[in-house]
Amino acid sequence: MTANRKVELSAQMARSVFLFLVTSPILFCADTLLLIVNENSPLSREISQYYASRRNVPAANVCKIRTSESETTDRDSYLKQIEQPVAECLRSRGLVEKILYLLTTAGVPLRVRGTSGPGGSNASVDSELTLLYSKIHRRTFPIDGIVPNPFFGKKQAVFRHPDFPIY
Repeated sequence: MTANRKVELSAQMARSVFLFLVTSPILFCADTLLLIVNENSPLSREISQYYASRRNVPAANVCKIRTSESETTDRDSYLKQIEQPVAECLRSRGLVEKILYLLTTAGVPLRVRGTSGPGGSNASVDSELTLLYSKIHRRTFPIDGIVPNPFFGKKQAVFRHPDFPIY
């Protein structure tokens, strides 16, 4: 088998796994998901409408924010335009304990700009949002460095709050 054929097969397998994860109704319950949409992005709005209709995501579980369409945002913009509005969606709709998963759509920034290296302050938006459950419950985290994931390595554990205080 040629190297090109191996790459092609690997890509096909990755697409198949992705499609299974995206279309499988048994992986999660739409009631425990918060879909995060960037109202400033036509692509984000289109994807969220399609996803919500295909997965029967309740309207209360769709959180609309307004932020840059750029892949990278600064810390202040992340806090004001992403984290705080998502926290408000969760609080105002009584979803803090009910939601287990946060799902961002294309058009929501991917990265928070910061310093690099093991003790750096750069982060992914997904990783920062993972901590939101604990932050809502008044826990604080350092901006610099690594924050351990309490669910890591817990293969037999059932993910639920407050056992795992993350999204």
